[in-house]
Amino acid sequence: MRLTLVITSLQAGGAERVMCILANAWAGAGHSVTLLTFDNAPPFYPLDASVRHFPLGLLHSGLGFSPRLRRAFVRHIRLREAIRQSRPEAVISFIETTNIRTLLACLGLGLSVVVSERTHPAMHAHTVGPVWNALRRLTYPLAKSVVIQSEAVRTCLPLGARRNAVVIPNPVLSPVVDSVLPPILLPRPCVLCVGRLSAEKGQDVLLKAFALVQERFPQWNLVLVGDGPARADLEQLAERLGIKNAVVFAGKVRAVDQYYRQADIYVCPSHYEGFPNALCEAMAHGLPVVATDAPGAMGEIVHHGVSGILVPVANPAALAEGLGTLLGDVARRNTLGQRARSVADRFSPRLVLKMWEKLLGVA
Repeated sequence: MRLTLVITSLQAGGAERVMCILANAWAGAGHSVTLLTFDNAPPFYPLDASVRHFPLGLLHSGLGFSPRLRRAFVRHIRLREAIRQSRPEAVISFIETTNIRTLLACLGLGLSVVVSERTHPAMHAHTVGPVWNALRRLTYPLAKSVVIQSEAVRTCLPLGARRNAVVIPNPVLSPVVDSVLPPILLPRPCVLCVGRLSAEKGQDVLLKAFALVQERFPQWNLVLVGDGPARADLEQLAERLGIKNAVVFAGKVRAVDQYYRQADIYVCPSHYEGFPNALCEAMAHGLPVVATDAPGAMGEIVHHGVSGILVPVANPAALAEGLGTLLGDVARRNTLGQRARSVADRFSPRLVLKMWEKLLGVA
């Protein structure tokens, strides 16, 4: 089958990583895969050599300082032409604004278009604004299918798109030991959090919670992997809380597996999520997890008291209590960590790819 995939960029991020995993898997299965991105940057994640990646330069390059409507028209024409030239039998788009642009670009081309929401649409609606939300209501019913990551978000879709919504979780890769990479030495024992440093990810709540538990467990450290617009504020918050020397801001890294292998506990403090890849990867590595019971797929990934601990959203005291139950209890950490490994079987790439192939009609 000839598949064309569309996403804004392939920089570090959950949606971007899943897009690369799917592209590589379909290319490896013998399908013809074209991947279109709006930016000019090279992929952060590895792509199979047979995947044809075309960075369209639609974000800045060549668009100058033309008025907004002209820029939108130029982007529309370039995207439509790139899709048409790839001669796809199916088009798959990720992330709401890209989904809208892709659906509009495919009007009249007679193509099967599948769009996918990659975060919680109701929680994320305020960040895209009223115009994009209105366009979403108008265009999503045009899609063959709307892929969502959990049943919990179906009612958040435009009414006309709900009947075509299909739940497909993210694939969770089994841990791989890469002996080629030099070892990374983390301060031990440590709590790990991986994700973009931005307001919705809740790292500020985590820092406040960690400051509370460190009074009882001063030997513990916190490692934050990732970068983003909130980094400076978070560093200042750690200093104000008096935990600066126990917190490591590791920045953006490629070899995240090495962090999972060395950490003792994983925490996901998000205010909302789609299907958090990092949380699943940590569980696949056998890490005990504490996560907020945030809107999205959290409750479908973490079974409270069985494979991890769920706590209320945006509540430093509750998060501190959840962490505290694990910091001083090695036996419970080991039990939850062992049970957490089942996530790699429940959401294995083999099962997830079968869902996608059934949807696309290539099974």
